[in-house]
Amino acid sequence: MARCYTPSATKYAIYGERGIRVCTRWLLFENFLADMGEPPPGMTLDRIDVNGNYEPGNCRWLDMKGQQNNRRNNHLLTVNGETHGITEWQRRSGVDRHTIMRRLAKGWSIVAALSP
Repeated sequence: MARCYTPSATKYAIYGERGIRVCTRWLLFENFLADMGEPPPGMTLDRIDVNGNYEPGNCRWLDMKGQQNNRRNNHLLTVNGETHGITEWQRRSGVDRHTIMRRLAKGWSIVAALSP
């Protein structure tokens, strides 16, 4: 709530200042809990659309690895209908993320950039 509504909050600039809000229903914690339930162990609240509001249909419980892959500053690549951030493609391909980025900057195709 502070991120969205309190200008003095540390992360207000990247939430509230960008217009991200909490839906009216969730201003009552009981409603939020009814919609989302208790967080599973090791999970935190995540917005599916990082530019969207905190509201049913745009929020889910996700672990930190998933959270890191769902950031605005991620460079997303799509191969064969699968979209992932560079770090996830590094994990899947075995090619260092810096190598992937250099290859892309040189004009390589995504498939070639991800090839060992």
